[in-house]
Amino acid sequence: GSTDLSIFTSSEKHSFSSDYCYEKINIFDKSPYEETLYLDVDGLVLQDPEKIFEELKGADIWVHPMGRGCRTDNISYNWVENDTIWDKYNLSYWFNTCQTSIVYFTKEAKGFFDKLKENYNNKLDKYQYRDLWGKSKQHPDELYYSITLP
Repeated sequence: GSTDLSIFTSSEKHSFSSDYCYEKINIFDKSPYEETLYLDVDGLVLQDPEKIFEELKGADIWVHPMGRGCRTDNISYNWVENDTIWDKYNLSYWFNTCQTSIVYFTKEAKGFFDKLKENYNNKLDKYQYRDLWGKSKQHPDELYYSITLP
């Protein structure tokens, strides 16, 4: 059978800058919905997306976890040396890394996104990265989401 698309109440077209990191950090401001499921355009939905909303009910923000560690651990991310992150952002003991191809959030996540913007506005200099994002050599949004996660 066909998929019921009634959960998608509307669609909107937004203009975007060429700074992909900035755009993904500001998705909260672009969503008029109480609950939002952001998917990168290269993703593919193979099952009813309503199940995702049901499973994440009660969460304010969810991104795909990649790893967790402390300053001396080899954490599952490759953007920056651990010392650079801990020193710049005054991180606590643990650091949670994530992948942002799928981001679920509610309007209750405003505080998270405010802090995310604050961290991005205090971003690293490009020379401090081990690697930049893709061919565009932009700042990696996953790094700033990871820094902001509790």
